[in-house]
Amino acid sequence: LMRLNAAQRDLGGALLRLGDRENGIASLSRSKSVYEASLPPGGNWRASLTSFESLSGLGSALTRLGERENSVELLSAAVIAFDDALAQPIPRKDKRRRALILAGQAGALWRLGQLEDGNRSLTRAVATAEAALLGLPRRGNRLEWSRLQVALGDALRVIGERERDVKVLGRAVSAYEVALSDGLT
Repeated sequence: LMRLNAAQRDLGGALLRLGDRENGIASLSRSKSVYEASLPPGGNWRASLTSFESLSGLGSALTRLGERENSVELLSAAVIAFDDALAQPIPRKDKRRRALILAGQAGALWRLGQLEDGNRSLTRAVATAEAALLGLPRRGNRLEWSRLQVALGDALRVIGERERDVKVLGRAVSAYEVALSDGLT
């Protein structure tokens, strides 16, 4: 059963990557279905030691679908999937994996915040990106760390623009500058 779940997650990941390169949503929709099928039935996710991986993959698939479809419903479902992934037992030694799940959630929240009125999701995106940065050491993770800084800057920029807040826009500029100082291109 563990090998089957791992193979399903691998298939979901491959379909997600393929969907990133395609214009349509067929591979992304299939990725979502594969990740859903890899979860234990009835929402008893704690029965599986790897449910957090499937839930994180599901969150990523839902985020991509939500982006393509401009769907608040799909992006909201992505945020919930990431919440569920973070609620699972993740090995303590695997802080990097937890940080990357938070990074995925921050991206989903940013996309959701762009579609919504107000800044609730954007504010949560900022807090989530900051939490991910705390759990992801800069050393050895430069690309992911820089991408997180960009995600943080993106959320702060939108909040600053909406609120016409120079201080928040300044925080966005700082996040972008930190990302650039790490050589992100």
